[in-house]
Amino acid sequence: MDTTDKQKKKPPQKPKAVNTAWVSLITVISFALSFACTYLPGISALSDGTRTIILTVAISCAGALLFPVKTQSEEAEQ
Repeated sequence: MDTTDKQKKKPPQKPKAVNTAWVSLITVISFALSFACTYLPGISALSDGTRTIILTVAISCAGALLFPVKTQSEEAEQ
């Protein structure tokens, strides 16, 4: 294999979900919610680990419901 073959290869592409702007939006919202939950009564009484787990599950569920990733068959139909 010579050097020209190596130069022709392209690096692997990122998954489509990583390239979308909504990932950044969800990240900013999660930072804001984490900060707010530190001071909200009731939730602030929970340990840091428990609060992190609750926020992680809630934010990931909200992201999945609001911005679902289309399957290949759904993309082919459009």
